[in-house]
Amino acid sequence: MKIRELQLYTNELEKTKSFYTTILAFDLIEENENQFSLQVGWTRLTFIKSDEEHIYHFSFLVCKNQFEKAFDWIQNKTKILNTDADQHIANFENWNAQSFYFYDEARNLAEMITHYDLAYENDAEFNQHSILGISEIGLPTTDIETTNQLLEEKTTSKFWKGDFETFGTNGSDEGKILLPNYFIKTTWFPTTDKITPTPFTAILENENHYSKVIFDNNKLNISNVAIL
Repeated sequence: MKIRELQLYTNELEKTKSFYTTILAFDLIEENENQFSLQVGWTRLTFIKSDEEHIYHFSFLVCKNQFEKAFDWIQNKTKILNTDADQHIANFENWNAQSFYFYDEARNLAEMITHYDLAYENDAEFNQHSILGISEIGLPTTDIETTNQLLEEKTTSKFWKGDFETFGTNGSDEGKILLPNYFIKTTWFPTTDKITPTPFTAILENENHYSKVIFDNNKLNISNVAIL
């Protein structure tokens, strides 16, 4: 699975735009007074103006031989969060992955992650263009199994790793929907930030099948999309 488009909402539009276009220097590909869009690898990332605060958790995927370079690159631009005591890197052995975390200006929890089972490598100097795409977006739910079943039926994706009780995932190493049961798993690792359902729209690609996923008011709507 790849997340080809992701639309999020923010009540800090200008601060968010400044962070991603000035500090992280992503390419600004479209903007108006109510929204702006960035190109992040294979993902078009859009932030839309909102009167309400919405806090998200999402991740950026980097090549397996550039994880340390990505860490240094972000460390020079913003604060990296602790994962445990004085540690800044999280090791996910059952995912064969490593990651680290930081906040953007709207206090969204962003993550840089590498999956060592993926073949992507890049020997160039690391910069914003080295990021492969957005590989995770959180979709909090109270029924992981039912939500996963709907995703499988409508997007042709599969349950990836985790469980149906506390925390599951749907998708693949390249792109996945995070499915925490926010009645049980109440905070986003490695923070004390409360997990709450937040609206988003995404275009998912899975084996040449494209789906539009709309999550709003704790309801999930999925439809097929024709991509020319």
